[in-house]
Amino acid sequence: MKKLWMYILVTYGLLFGACSSSASKENDTDYIGVHKLVVNLSGDVSSFDWTFSFQGLSANSENTILYDDKGKQISDNSGSYTESFLNKNFESLIASTGVNCSYLTMAGGCVASEIGKKVIVSIKGYINSKIVLTKEIVIISTKVGDTNSFAVHTSNNKSED
Repeated sequence: MKKLWMYILVTYGLLFGACSSSASKENDTDYIGVHKLVVNLSGDVSSFDWTFSFQGLSANSENTILYDDKGKQISDNSGSYTESFLNKNFESLIASTGVNCSYLTMAGGCVASEIGKKVIVSIKGYINSKIVLTKEIVIISTKVGDTNSFAVHTSNNKSED
């Protein structure tokens, strides 16, 4: 459990680092609109403990409310949402912003609970329904407690490694 909390703190650090790296691009009107990130997982998903943190920012640099794939509000006015899955199977996670946003960023990661397990993380990002990001990450656990982290954002068509 101690490793998981440490991992959550690292995830928040990545999240806010990804947010700050894209701040200079928010004046470009091509990036204003509805932002969406779709995370799909396949493989030995339940052999890892997962944490995903999303953060959205409006075009006027204010926090924005985030929504799931059914339009249900998943964040408060802070514009951030975190979801954790401990030894649980799940296939996808989706977060989107309102209509007047400049970016959506996501930091995610996992801690292995078994050795020799493999997961493929596929991430797609959209702005106004146009795909702007495609990233695939392969994770293979070599020991219990292995950690992997990643961060992406929709403010441009380049992902953060």
